[in-house]
Amino acid sequence: MDLYNWNSALAGNKVIGKKTFEKMISSDSYGYGVYRTEDSILHSGATYVFNSYNESFLKDKISFIVLVNKPQSELNATIVAGKIKKLFFADENSEIKQ
Repeated sequence: MDLYNWNSALAGNKVIGKKTFEKMISSDSYGYGVYRTEDSILHSGATYVFNSYNESFLKDKISFIVLVNKPQSELNATIVAGKIKKLFFADENSEIKQ
């Protein structure tokens, strides 16, 4: 729940101002610590002992957060997140199942 609250606070301009947030998510690169897709912002990371994936769909106010206490070679958080997202999204246009 902590990372979901963080995502909500970040997108709600409670961590940084709206102008700074817009600058951060308007970048086409990883320069501000997040990747931007058409519908979401995401960050993932890994070390030799854990890996993680955190994606927020800002319009839909949905986050997919996966934390794995194993190396990526044993269990990849990004792959797990992709499988979970398939359960929630009806098609590739990010339409949520009703």
